[in-house]
Amino acid sequence: MAKKLKIIFISLILMITLISICINNIQLNRNIYCNDLHIKKSKQDMINKINDYNLDDMEKHLDNLESKDQNSKEKNSISDVIEKVYVPKFRILFRTNPLDIRLETENYKFYINNEIVVAFGNRFANINNTCSRYIDGINSRFNEIEKEVYAFGINFNENVQNGLENLKSEMNKL
Repeated sequence: MAKKLKIIFISLILMITLISICINNIQLNRNIYCNDLHIKKSKQDMINKINDYNLDDMEKHLDNLESKDQNSKEKNSISDVIEKVYVPKFRILFRTNPLDIRLETENYKFYINNEIVVAFGNRFANINNTCSRYIDGINSRFNEIEKEVYAFGINFNENVQNGLENLKSEMNKL
């Protein structure tokens, strides 16, 4: 029991750590984007509240900042160090309406957006409709079989009754 609790506790700590890292990364990318575009704090808070970011523009802007950083080969002065923007190597961009999640590294990009969710939903609905048609077909076939068995039972019962009556009449004749 103690071993299970340790495993649950450790997995819970890892999950909370991973979620907090993702949330911090999302906020960091939003802050870099808003600060570099000189968006006022009140407007940034409003945009954060309604979660209305243009992720395409944010992605391009962060890529441009990163490429500027990589292209500058000169010696850094104090003013350059102050103006330098550090863009994370692993970026998570997120928007809720419409749903858009982007996970980016230097070499790979992974997107989940509203179109993908709708496509999966349509695919699931198609599979669900197909299964329900097959189940309806099976149910209708079982209903037909049930009617045939019921009719057979009635005919069998009538035949048995007729046979018993014939047997009784034959026995009475003797």
